[in-house]
Amino acid sequence: MSAYCTRAELRALDGLGDSTVFPDADLDVSIVFAKETVDGYCGTSFGDVASAAYDSFAVTVDGSGRDDVRLRGESGEMVMYPRSISAASVDGVADSGITYTLRPTALVVRSSGTWTFDHAGRNVIIEGTAGFSSSPSQSIRWAARSIARFWLLSLQSRVPERALQLSNSDGSFELRAQAGGAGRPTAMPDVNAILNRNRHGAI
Repeated sequence: MSAYCTRAELRALDGLGDSTVFPDADLDVSIVFAKETVDGYCGTSFGDVASAAYDSFAVTVDGSGRDDVRLRGESGEMVMYPRSISAASVDGVADSGITYTLRPTALVVRSSGTWTFDHAGRNVIIEGTAGFSSSPSQSIRWAARSIARFWLLSLQSRVPERALQLSNSDGSFELRAQAGGAGRPTAMPDVNAILNRNRHGAI
């Protein structure tokens, strides 16, 4: 699976240098979590930080009865920016001599014939690569590191990560910076701003 940051990059961040407190296994999970957060919200993938490559995909969808079909994953998310088709079959028969036009909006258009409709559904299998880019931009890399670090530090802290404590002569008040609302996929406003700028499609 591709990634937007590395263990070494996380180790270099403030607070994450102790491998006893933050073992490699936890760093690996945080890297996966960061990618899932970025991709899930942005609606596409951004390649790999170590070796430029588009993400691979394999989907099983309903035939449309037309020359085009829309790529959707198991949970209904569109596979945006398809880049290549390595294999395709209709009703169990592999395509032969067919070329495809790939649209950024998850459409695959056949050069001839149709993606045959079948009442039973799920009769078309398509494999290939997709993604907005083959390597992540610096902003996506920074956002991923920030998400991974936030996740790791949250594992160790007994204080809720969005809790703010205010004490004055009137008493103590607890406020919480809320995440999860519209345009706020994380609890970090700067990260949210980057993800919103890079959002290319919704699940």
